[in-house]
Amino acid sequence: MEDIRRRSLFIHVAIPGQEPGAPDLPEDFVFPKMQDLGLNLVSILDTLRIPRVVGIGDGAGANIITRFAMCHQSRVHGICTINNTATASLGSFMERIKEKMKAAKSDGRHSLNEKNLSTFSEAYRKRTEILEDLNKKINVDVLLIAGMKSKYVQDTEAIHKEMSAGLCSMIKIEDVSEPLTETPARVSETVLLFCQGIGLLPSAPRRFSGHGSTGSGGSLSDSRRISCSSAMSDKLYLDPSLQHHIVDLENCGPVSVFLQGDLEKHRDGVVFLTVHDVGSTYMSWKYFVTDTSMEDIRRRSLFIHVAIPGQEPGAPDLPEDFVFPKMQDL
Repeated sequence: MEDIRRRSLFIHVAIPGQEPGAPDLPEDFVFPKMQDLGLNLVSILDTLRIPRVVGIGDGAGANIITRFAMCHQSRVHGICTINNTATASLGSFMERIKEKMKAAKSDGRHSLNEKNLSTFSEAYRKRTEILEDLNKKINVDVLLIAGMKSKYVQDTEAIHKEMSAGLCSMIKIEDVSEPLTETPARVSETVLLFCQGIGLLPSAPRRFSGHGSTGSGGSLSDSRRISCSSAMSDKLYLDPSLQHHIVDLENCGPVSVFLQGDLEKHRDGVVFLTVHDVGSTYMSWKYFVTDTSMEDIRRRSLFIHVAIPGQEPGAPDLPEDFVFPKMQDL
């Protein structure tokens, strides 16, 4: 996270009574509802005079940060959530809480106040469902991260299915339950790419790990739907805010294209087809489109960014026997 940390400010919110070593909450303390926490986080921004933030949340924090984005879209660049859920509780989450507590004690971390934790857990258990309201109340980019071994993965998939294509992307990280603590480097990469996809941190360098993941960002048709893992995902899902597709071109082979905008909404409207320069990538057009000067055009159009074979950021070497297509064939 060093490259992000040097260029950013982080505001860490501690839910009441959840600080390490915190004393018992007063007996008459009324623990806030998840909706109230999400609604009132904006007061922190107002106090610090911060106009907009990228929201990041894990587990219950992901649910809270999603509610925050639903209530205050103008104060959010986008949100990145880990092991998120937008449904009401089915009661099984207490097992997950116990597993976390056990892990915290086993690795020597300062354990939480268990009495306060039970109060927080109860408030989280009583959360209301927000799944059906996501499309109505969120109009910012959303990145969903889930551990493939997590019991939240199906909940996260439900959010991805509910959200509009092009607005929400999902990354599943293989062989882990808690991406934030088990694969921090992979989460860091994904957060950086998400930020760059919405026009933030453009100068931060990218360092890719080889940890497996799968990505999802929509599809042109079932036959062209992309699902990949391992190192391939680092190539194909470099910008999770875009829809990625592979199209076979005659005499050229498979070519990556990245859709910026709503395909269904603008399919018969204004559609721009972009091709990048030598020594550049499709991201140069992505940054151009996300510039504030392009806002009016961007809201009314669809952009199809073509990535010339092997020119995606972080792409591996082309095969030795690869025949690069001629300009005329492209």
